[in-house]
Amino acid sequence: LCANLLAFFVSALVCHQALVRARPSAGRLTEFYFFVSLGGVIGGGLVAFVAPLIFTDIYEYPLALAAVALFRPVRTVYFRTASNALGVASCVMALIALVLLQRQPAEIALFGGGVGAAAALIAAALPAYHGDGEKRQTAFLGIALIFAAGMIFLLFNPDILFTGLGGRDMRIAQPLGGVALISTLVVLAAIVQQSLQMRRDEPAAHAIGTDIAIGIALPVLVLLATLFVAGPRLTHDIVIAIGLGIAAIALFLNRDRPKLLAALILIAFAIVFIDQRSGTRLVHQERSFFGVLRIKEGPASNESGAPLLRILFHGTTIHGAQLEGAHDVERRPLTYYNPGTALGEATLAGLALSENRQLALIGLGTGTTACLTRSNDGLTIFEIDPAVARLSASTTGPFSYVRHCQPKAHIVLGDARLEIAKQRDAAFDVIVVDAFSSDAIPAHLLTREAVALYLRKTSADGIVVLHLSNRNLALVSEAVRVAHSLNAPYLWSVSNRITDNLAGAFAGLPASAMILAHDQETLDALQINRSEWRTLPTPAGRAWSDDYINLPRALWESMSGREECLQFEYKLRCETDGSK
Repeated sequence: LCANLLAFFVSALVCHQALVRARPSAGRLTEFYFFVSLGGVIGGGLVAFVAPLIFTDIYEYPLALAAVALFRPVRTVYFRTASNALGVASCVMALIALVLLQRQPAEIALFGGGVGAAAALIAAALPAYHGDGEKRQTAFLGIALIFAAGMIFLLFNPDILFTGLGGRDMRIAQPLGGVALISTLVVLAAIVQQSLQMRRDEPAAHAIGTDIAIGIALPVLVLLATLFVAGPRLTHDIVIAIGLGIAAIALFLNRDRPKLLAALILIAFAIVFIDQRSGTRLVHQERSFFGVLRIKEGPASNESGAPLLRILFHGTTIHGAQLEGAHDVERRPLTYYNPGTALGEATLAGLALSENRQLALIGLGTGTTACLTRSNDGLTIFEIDPAVARLSASTTGPFSYVRHCQPKAHIVLGDARLEIAKQRDAAFDVIVVDAFSSDAIPAHLLTREAVALYLRKTSADGIVVLHLSNRNLALVSEAVRVAHSLNAPYLWSVSNRITDNLAGAFAGLPASAMILAHDQETLDALQINRSEWRTLPTPAGRAWSDDYINLPRALWESMSGREECLQFEYKLRCETDGSK
């Protein structure tokens, strides 16, 4: 979020600077402002209506940033060698990220290091290939080619270098694997040193070859050093983090070269998009007006014979997951909806108060909540995105929770707040508000008026469950303010991750949930773990309403740790810092 805000600020600044440089005389200001406004309308229309139709991901975002980079003024580059080399290094890391889709990080680090060393040897030798040193340079290139051939051979014979490749017990085979690793490190380090020396001495026409040599050598040198230190702990995430770090430095050093800067922005985003497809297998991706939906498949855990796990992502947020197998396996609630999470416990407690309960679910996801209900319970689902309904509630969709557990569920498409307002009062016994927009509940679903509406639509002994899990906004604090302003009794809890042998780390994800009711008696009757549910001190400040939504406050309270200290006041830094 902070990176996106920074990108927005810098982009706006660059565009405004470009407009200032292009401003006409006073006599043409009307025309100038007309075209500026027209451009805004066209750009907004392309993003809102055209991009969702032609792209399956948010590709217009990096394209827009790259376009903004072209408006940067051209200026003198003071660290040209480093700028060129890191530009090449970013390209190398994008290629490595692509190879990660098929190979293990350790393989890439070692084999990439060897091939990279050979390529760097060749690139470093070519500019000096002239004059009296011709025989020496021929030998130099010959050694480089032999080295490259050897590393390519090892690329297709990984058992020579590794034992237990890809597992937790992976080891570098001795002695050949150790010799290959150390020799590659030595060659790469020598090439970097030699290339830097040559850069000072060689003619300008040969300089770019040396810069390329350094650019090839640097990323694989970093990867090899990381492999040497981390060993089997070298993961996809670490490699991607290294790639993005190199790209970030390259972006900074090339900030005054507009065309190269635009290319590097696209390369950095290419690494991000490739990473989204790594690990588990991407089986489906589509984009609607409401965001990007991805379905990934992979083994549920590292246990042998683990069932296949299918996961639904909305942007970067997990919307649910389902195991593939027998009926009892497929119907097992996972992620946030495990019966042991705060959200699952609250939903089950509300349904258990009597028979034939009516559940309203705001936000479908994979429809996991359907399997928390009993056969005699009713289920009404409010979902704004038709694509989600097709994937999770149709008879042929990849997720089968709804059709297995609540085949007669009523699906209502549209904005949940508008649609639930059309229902009769006291129509539901449990309302679960689980409408995610990337990683937070849409603000208009968490105002005083919205929560008052939910309570009005619940029966006398009904409850409203708010799913407040998020990474960026202090939604728990905002929900407490809203409950206090309505004088509505509530309980809040947060649960930790739940793991097991069948579903692994996806058995139950950390979940933060709040239960609201008409009266305290209803809360007292709930069958919940009383030691885990409690009220919180009401933070200072005005509650969210339809005419007052303070998103900067929610962002600041999350980033500064105020929300964390509201929930866990016993933490040392919260005890010593009264401001939090």
